[in-house]
Amino acid sequence: MRIVRQLSKFVQKISVGLRASDCRFVGDVLLGVVQRGSTMLTEIGRALKEPCKLKHTEKRLSRMASSKYFDDERLLTNYLSEVGRLTASKLPYVAVDLTDIAKPSGKAMEGLGLVRDGSSSKKGGSKKAANIVHGYEVFEATATHPDHHLAVPLMTEPYSTTAAEFKSQNEEIEMRLRYLAPFIACTAIWLFDRGFDRRYILNTVMELGLNWVVRMVGNRNVEFGEGPKRMDVLAKGLRLRHSVLVHTRTKGSKDIERKVHFTYIPVHLRDIEGQRGLVVVHMGGRKRMMLLTWRAPKSSAEAAQWILAYLRRWSVEDSARACKQLVGIEDVRVQSLRAIVRLVRLAAIALGWLCLRVLFAPKTVAKILALAKTVGREPLYLVYRLLEGIRHPA
Repeated sequence: MRIVRQLSKFVQKISVGLRASDCRFVGDVLLGVVQRGSTMLTEIGRALKEPCKLKHTEKRLSRMASSKYFDDERLLTNYLSEVGRLTASKLPYVAVDLTDIAKPSGKAMEGLGLVRDGSSSKKGGSKKAANIVHGYEVFEATATHPDHHLAVPLMTEPYSTTAAEFKSQNEEIEMRLRYLAPFIACTAIWLFDRGFDRRYILNTVMELGLNWVVRMVGNRNVEFGEGPKRMDVLAKGLRLRHSVLVHTRTKGSKDIERKVHFTYIPVHLRDIEGQRGLVVVHMGGRKRMMLLTWRAPKSSAEAAQWILAYLRRWSVEDSARACKQLVGIEDVRVQSLRAIVRLVRLAAIALGWLCLRVLFAPKTVAKILALAKTVGREPLYLVYRLLEGIRHPA
């Protein structure tokens, strides 16, 4: 199949500098994840259809997954070099968020900590509090486009809060931002949700020279006018002088276009050097959305552009959901932390390759999409249908 040949070429690119056995392992895992939608080694082994017994294939994959000689940094560097260059033109936004891998029954797995299982609060449409279960925190960064429902995973890195080297969540985020930043175009805009407005994180992104937009909770004091004011109180009293058409998502993943009103002002934060911008937007609810930007907007058009950019931050949620539903990062069953991190990273890379097919191989993708039968509204995130066509061709 042509799509499999394209996967082989991609594996060759991201495996440059790896040992031959490691290159084979990368290709096996990516092929197995794409075809079976799981990080379980037995499922990957079934996709490979090797002439030997399945237990022998599973044993080989298990040994490679936990090998201390595998060059994980070289693999990640090769992948980011391949994808990161796209942030200069085709994917100008980088959305960053934290998610989790819930393993409530994985008692033998190394480095299990306690995580807030975000998906547990959404089952059945209820608004109950999320369950606290055993699992791993995951740092996730995706590259996205303002006009397309496409989110290409850049980094999907689990980490253990009980590991000996773990110090704090802030340091885990900082370490990955510093690793990722050199591969991203200097013109890219980084999008952060509430919770990333901590002084530690903001000082890090400013030191790295990033262009950033972060949503604020509103309990921080800012310097504006006569003196310090609480951000949410200040935002509530501002007159919204400008408007822009935005696409917002409703239940059922349907996008609608509507007009929102906004304004912007320059502000200073006591614990953050330099002048920043505060963009206040009324999205229709009781509270106004507050976006802190790396500098004050020069015009209403620029402020509107940053609002539209921030609304694409939802792509990282799409990517996290796809990692769980399409490539099965929560299915991981290996026990060592090294193997868990490696398999989750490879699964996210497999998803990234599929997203790149949507971007660069539209004719091939169109043929595969024609094979994917859907019931009801088609998902906006085309990778779901793409995988349906690959795994279940007519």
